[in-house]
Amino acid sequence: MNTYTTYFNIACPANGLTVRYRLDIRTPQKIMVEQILKVCAELPLKAFHEELADRLARALPGRQILSAYHHGVEITTERGGA
Repeated sequence: MNTYTTYFNIACPANGLTVRYRLDIRTPQKIMVEQILKVCAELPLKAFHEELADRLARALPGRQILSAYHHGVEITTERGGA
């Protein structure tokens, strides 16, 4: 099993504040780091957490855990399978 972890920032569409995200991908497949970075770089500048999780699940393989601290509330979403 491989685990890939990356961080990125996206603005909250509700109030414009920056949210720091952590993405963990667990998969038996090999994913090129460049692919992960490209997908994250192509995310919208403003988006809701759950929408980001859905986009990432469509673009990358494996079990994905997306977590962030949204102005006092910690949110974790899980998408996909191994």
